[in-house]
Amino acid sequence: MELSNRPLRVIDLWKYQECDSNYPIIVAALKGTFKLDPVTSLVWEIMDGYKSIKDICDEIQKIYPDVEKELLRNDILELSERLYVDKLIVYDFDPLNPSTKPINFIME
Repeated sequence: MELSNRPLRVIDLWKYQECDSNYPIIVAALKGTFKLDPVTSLVWEIMDGYKSIKDICDEIQKIYPDVEKELLRNDILELSERLYVDKLIVYDFDPLNPSTKPINFIME
């Protein structure tokens, strides 16, 4: 995975949980329900298919300026990979050619 990849959420079934500050966003997917912690929730909201992973890192760095840049990038790269493996995001989706969507929704 590259910092230039543009992650896009493929799951539209998510909501804010105002009653739970430890997990502000909950995502319903084929593999189950995912509760996202506050930082993961911020990253999730930014994953719009337009911003690259580098752009996401830069935005999160502005919110958490005391976190070492390399550590932040590694954490976001790892998070992106986990979300991709769990089939919650895709990379570099082309809306003009949606048939190339690199995701398989068949349960293994």
